[in-house]
Amino acid sequence: MKPKIAIIAAVAPGGIIGSENRMPWYIPRDLKNFRRITSGHPVIMGRKTFESLRSRALPNRKNIVITRDLNYKAFNCEVTHSLEEAIEISINTDRIFIIGGGQLYAAAIQLADEIYLTQIENQNHTGTLFDSFWGDTFFPEINELEWKIVHRGRPFVAASKILHSNLKKHTGLYLRYLKYVRTSKEKK
Repeated sequence: MKPKIAIIAAVAPGGIIGSENRMPWYIPRDLKNFRRITSGHPVIMGRKTFESLRSRALPNRKNIVITRDLNYKAFNCEVTHSLEEAIEISINTDRIFIIGGGQLYAAAIQLADEIYLTQIENQNHTGTLFDSFWGDTFFPEINELEWKIVHRGRPFVAASKILHSNLKKHTGLYLRYLKYVRTSKEKK
């Protein structure tokens, strides 16, 4: 049986997922959710995402790094040179997770069966709005004709530290967990 290909990401308003090769926020509750969902499954990431993890493999997961560099080495990871090759070496599982970055998400969204999204709002726990996050890496647009939301969690407040915004301090952010499944029968 062919594994499901799932994308998992935290996305701020404007589709922002990264800033200067790291996430613009630190949200421990969302990191625990990420670990819970991806544990025991292969995770596929680009080289920059791997390096943003301080070049450490994520525990309890088969880590696969994609890079164009034919000589690249990543300790405790398998290194491949294409998304197709990364998927091929992960075939003996029920689900594969694509965990970033932006270029990999853009390539994988046409192959994916599911999207697990943490939607980050641009307000804190007091309801005060602040300027959107600053970022230089973005999540691809989700075509509503191809995807359907099958889970829309209730908004909740999570403690966080915002790293790239006009609000650079500890705060609480409103988050919501969403799960999408592909509605069209044929992936592109």
